[in-house]
Amino acid sequence: MNLKRVVVTGLGALTPIGNNKDDYWNALVAGKSGCAPVTYFDTEHFKTKFACELKNYNVSWIIIICMSSLRPWTCYYHQKI
Repeated sequence: MNLKRVVVTGLGALTPIGNNKDDYWNALVAGKSGCAPVTYFDTEHFKTKFACELKNYNVSWIIIICMSSLRPWTCYYHQKI
């Protein structure tokens, strides 16, 4: 197996329990859960009413990209680059 070198140029987190590495780590150590009632869409026709959504995440600067054919996770990915 040929191993390749990797250079880590930064560290970030975009999770249901924190949108940066420090908030994420502190919530993780405190045992917090990211599960909460779904807020992104109406769950009336679904059995499951909860999810681990991103909270307090502002995508206003990338809204034009998200309005194209990209999926929301793609927008989150672009924001962390």
